[in-house]
Amino acid sequence: MIGTTLILLGIVITVAVIILLEYKDMRNKVLFLGIAALLLFFACTFAYVCFAGNASLSSFEGFVGAGKLYLNWLSGFFNNLGDITTYAIKQNWGGVAVNATG
Repeated sequence: MIGTTLILLGIVITVAVIILLEYKDMRNKVLFLGIAALLLFFACTFAYVCFAGNASLSSFEGFVGAGKLYLNWLSGFFNNLGDITTYAIKQNWGGVAVNATG
């Protein structure tokens, strides 16, 4: 199980590096760097969720179950991110004296 996940992660990283090395234009390189970072994020978090949830990737049913587990985890991740953002926005940032000399 861990071997399959590591192989998939290695393939994603290799493809991302090849894409980055192929494009010479800086604008395209930044775009593909962002795409590679997103792919790396999804691959690493998928590997983490599969490892932590003891998901089996050896069969189609196991892979579908791992996908459902990952989407559930990703949904919770974005919900928590929204809660943190809402909490930060509601704070009283105007009353904070940063460089008060007196």
